[in-house]
Amino acid sequence: MRKIAIPAFNNRISPLFDVSGCFAIFTADERIIGERYCIDTSGDSGFEKIERLCVESVSVIICSAISKAFAECITGKGIELFPGVIGDVDEVIKAYLSDNLTEDAFLMPGCRRRRRGAGRGLCPRYRDIDRYREM
Repeated sequence: MRKIAIPAFNNRISPLFDVSGCFAIFTADERIIGERYCIDTSGDSGFEKIERLCVESVSVIICSAISKAFAECITGKGIELFPGVIGDVDEVIKAYLSDNLTEDAFLMPGCRRRRRGAGRGLCPRYRDIDRYREM
């Protein structure tokens, strides 16, 4: 069983992790979604948000934009990070569980996969996504 956190606003991924005021937390086993609940982080600093997610035993965070300092803090705590993701929270969690999160529909504008070229094809700003996953 793993816990996945998604910063949410109006059932969509919040545009910036750093200032998000609510996280949707999902428990999942393989491809099955279990419990879903929300935690309010509106009064917390970015580092306090990360600590609260650690207390919740979150092992994966899926978010849109995130500052480098918070991304490094998250991965330093052993949490898998998927930045640069947009969309409806329910659709994103289903895409994550079915290994379809890197489809163009879920990538931030300007971060579409390139049709040609070397490497993974993600925009330079979120090319670190693979580095974050490997930490």
